[in-house]
Amino acid sequence: MATAGPGYAFTPDQLHTIAGEWETLAERYAQAKVKAQIIAYAEGPGADYASINNAEKVSASGTELLAALDERVRYCEQMAQKFRAAFGAYLAAEDNVRAEVLDRGGRY
Repeated sequence: MATAGPGYAFTPDQLHTIAGEWETLAERYAQAKVKAQIIAYAEGPGADYASINNAEKVSASGTELLAALDERVRYCEQMAQKFRAAFGAYLAAEDNVRAEVLDRGGRY
């Protein structure tokens, strides 16, 4: 839905729903971190060079995965906050309009 100027392209219900979807996505990324930690703390099955080297590579990959998941969790949480803030601003704007209409003797 397009707007002609400053305003909202979503209904309040849509803003609320979208914020919830961002929160759910953040939770899923956070849950994925539990499995990524297993990768990050991988150890070789033996003391030979190949096992140790392989475990170091896997561990480094897991560490990078953890960092990426942390970044995604933060991003999703920020997006959820933005949609929650827009939802609050939308409700505040409606309250202001309602009060102005009633102050002028109109019906809302």
